[in-house]
Amino acid sequence: MGKSRQPVLVTQKALILNSEGKLLALKDSTNKKWEFPGGHLEKGEQPEEGLKREVKEETGLEIKVETPVYSSAYENRHGNWTFGVVYLCLVEEEDVSISQEHEEWGWIKPEEFREKPAFQGYMEALEEGLEIREKIL
Repeated sequence: MGKSRQPVLVTQKALILNSEGKLLALKDSTNKKWEFPGGHLEKGEQPEEGLKREVKEETGLEIKVETPVYSSAYENRHGNWTFGVVYLCLVEEEDVSISQEHEEWGWIKPEEFREKPAFQGYMEALEEGLEIREKIL
């Protein structure tokens, strides 16, 4: 007998880097951990358009999606099986207006993000994203 099947959520996050090499970090209002902007893909939505929509909703920013840099499958805090992808993204405008989902934000250096409380997947995505950025930009 095989394992029982359950729906899998798809979540996308944006590792957004500015022209100075700083990244946009947001502090989640619920779990108080730092993260990248993004969220769930809606039914019928293509990945790039879903990521752009989520980032716009959470930060007010328009992004340029470059390439996926990290993916993983995990059980989220609500017990849902989730497939997550982090994309390297660039931005020209840096005026951020956060939604109620987050209580703090900042354009910070990668080494500053490494010191903040965040899920391990974000740390791994950051390292992969910085390596890829060096190769493509």
